[in-house]
Amino acid sequence: FILKYYFFWYNIFMHENFFHNVKVYYEDTDAGGVVYYANYLKYLERARTEALSTIGLSNLQIKDKFGAQIIVKSCNIEYKKSAQLEDPMSAQGRASSRQISLYSAA
Repeated sequence: FILKYYFFWYNIFMHENFFHNVKVYYEDTDAGGVVYYANYLKYLERARTEALSTIGLSNLQIKDKFGAQIIVKSCNIEYKKSAQLEDPMSAQGRASSRQISLYSAA
């Protein structure tokens, strides 16, 4: 019940489109300067956390106040183009679909 309540308010107060800019650092890449595949999940998780902060919440607040945690139930990644060292990217989230997508600006 608490989590359903939270998502109700999340959908009302969350911006319809949320953007979080990401820059590829040296630590994110492999020896060839290409982003290591698992690091894309880190970018998406950071974007999700930042999306929560736009409505005045944090993962810790949700845990402490509501006794709940937001988990990723499933994840489907389709890689279209590799990001490289110092590439700018943008994570875009949509409150209506509860999805976050990562786009390369390069």
